[in-house]
Amino acid sequence: MLEEIVGQANAVATLEHAFPQGRLTGSYLFVGPDGVGKTTTAQLFAAQLCGATAPDDSVTRRVFAGTHPDVRMVEPAGKSNTIHVAQLWPRSESKDYPSERAMLRDLHFEPMAGPKRIFIIKEAEGLRGGNEASANSILKSLEEPPAYAHFILTAASTAGLLPTIVSRCQVIHFGLLPAGEIETILIARHGADPDQARFLAAYCEGRIGRAISLLRSPDLLAGRDELLDLADRALRAPQIASFKLAEEFRKLAPKLKADSGDAAADEKERGAREPVLNALSMLAVYFRDLTALRVMGPSKAVIINADRAEHLKKGAPLYSEEALVKALSLIFAIRQGIERNANAQLATELLFAELAALRTAR
Repeated sequence: MLEEIVGQANAVATLEHAFPQGRLTGSYLFVGPDGVGKTTTAQLFAAQLCGATAPDDSVTRRVFAGTHPDVRMVEPAGKSNTIHVAQLWPRSESKDYPSERAMLRDLHFEPMAGPKRIFIIKEAEGLRGGNEASANSILKSLEEPPAYAHFILTAASTAGLLPTIVSRCQVIHFGLLPAGEIETILIARHGADPDQARFLAAYCEGRIGRAISLLRSPDLLAGRDELLDLADRALRAPQIASFKLAEEFRKLAPKLKADSGDAAADEKERGAREPVLNALSMLAVYFRDLTALRVMGPSKAVIINADRAEHLKKGAPLYSEEALVKALSLIFAIRQGIERNANAQLATELLFAELAALRTAR
């Protein structure tokens, strides 16, 4: 079952060794970045605990479809990213979360369809929302769940959780995947051609879920070509054109939005910012190629955007090595700012103005 999880050998080994030896823990905490497979692993592990024997059998399909009666999942709701008490426990006074949908309403009832009940709390940082009542309400259940019940929490890090939550769980760490491993997986398992796999592996930042979802996006290749055409123009455009380039960049970004299929199950919802963040990641790979050419020379540089090699070779001499390093740092800083809710219009206008200034100041 868990052999379907790629790039997380330590996490998978921990779970696989516990299962046949009867060393299952009542509560697990899967910790790691978004898009590395925490939720997928939780669902596969839940299916296995409920009696599934294959990744495509009826039990597994029901778990992933959200229709298995013994597997319940909850995640933060609303803009506050909070998991409310009424999402966990039945509350007759709650109008937003009906009692029959409360995740733990069946905690003290025997499983209906298999040997176990599994409760998955996705993005468990949301338990700290409000007055931390949600976190406190499940402490006893996490510490001493019924013999037939298991909790699986997922989180980006333990820092966002109450220490009393962390101490009651077995923590299992998930990590980012090396670009080379992602490239191999995309080619072998998902039919990507080598050029596709190379650039997706480079800018998905170690998140295999993001790489797969972008590969499945029908407009990705066309959008990528348009974005790199814009980047080529930006290398030579005067600083006065920065505002127009930034506007084109933002209009183009939605074509790079990830597909919303199940491969992106661990991808954190970022609303309208996600396309701009993806476009900035792709732009960073483009400037990474320029930097490699400038520093190492055309004969030694490994170019990720191989189909753009001639354009890149002509563009690299327009910037000094120092300017290209600053440009990359700027792109990452702008991206981080937008992740933290900076205004995307102002941020991208600043980016293209500074990129032009770095070129003229070389």
